[in-house]
Amino acid sequence: ELFIGEINKLILFLLAFMSPFFEQISVILGFPIRLKLSMLAGNILSAIGINVKVEGNMMLLNGSSFAIDEACMGLNMLAFSMLTGAVAIAHQYRNQKLQLSVKKVTLFFLFVFALDILCNLLRIMILVLFKIAPENPMHEFTGILCFVVYTMVPVYYISKHIVKQFGKPVANEAEIIRCSGLGKSLIIILSCLTLLVGFQLNIKRKQASTLYASVNLPGFTSVNLKGGITKLSSNNILAYIKPIPEFFTGEHSPLLCWRGSGYHFESVRSISISGQEIYVGRLIKQKSVLHTAWWYSNGKIQTINQLDWRMRMLKGENRFSLINITSDNEDDLHAALIMILKEKQFKISLN
Repeated sequence: ELFIGEINKLILFLLAFMSPFFEQISVILGFPIRLKLSMLAGNILSAIGINVKVEGNMMLLNGSSFAIDEACMGLNMLAFSMLTGAVAIAHQYRNQKLQLSVKKVTLFFLFVFALDILCNLLRIMILVLFKIAPENPMHEFTGILCFVVYTMVPVYYISKHIVKQFGKPVANEAEIIRCSGLGKSLIIILSCLTLLVGFQLNIKRKQASTLYASVNLPGFTSVNLKGGITKLSSNNILAYIKPIPEFFTGEHSPLLCWRGSGYHFESVRSISISGQEIYVGRLIKQKSVLHTAWWYSNGKIQTINQLDWRMRMLKGENRFSLINITSDNEDDLHAALIMILKEKQFKISLN
């Protein structure tokens, strides 16, 4: 801005929506939201007299099952909704010759996020009510129709109203403050120093991420992998312990890692073992089926609540790791989970 002139603050939101950070946030938030949407849709359908049963991200209606997969609250739909909102706001800027403050634009995108959740909720209910399976062409058409009616159209009118109500005139070229040659030089120097500091912090972060968890699990062979990950294996169980460097970082979510290996999730839900809530699900890859479970632990506390473990790390408690246990046999997985969570034979030390 100091070199050329004031830019539209909307570019900051576009950069955020296109960044890997947004993908991480979408995966972290999208998964629990998907489970909540399934439960909410099931409750609404039950309230109007429809006999439906919800098991995690699976909905059962008269013997037919429907999986609430990533398309029903995933990265593509959410990102496209946000980008649609950005286009709508930019269109109103051009038409009305007004611009919004960063706070008002943030408020607008919160509306878009709420509309996206509502759109997905209604889409789920329609697909279940009319028993539209994923292989049916109407499955995709229903999603597109819901997106147009419940997201695109409201976003257009909300953007028009919010710009008209809260927009301010765009500054004239003569009103834009320019920077002197000395000021520009200082900005360049400070920018370079910022990059150097960021580079040094990244090196320290990588060093921290190579610290391995100390794990004791009887009958398992332990191998240290890259990135601080510990792999434990027995004849029929595979376990990964993945330390999390800081409270604000991603956590090698199985939702991403297994997908990178060609698998997709089915029947994901939360269950309780010995009073401890964990996530379980099936991994499908062609004819291969695996059963997996995961949660977060710092050696003392076990949780699946993202806010819980992040706040504990922020307060200075021992850093958490993601625990991911997988087997090709559901009974073997359940027995391993009983041993780890109920009989407490799993000891992990994190510093």
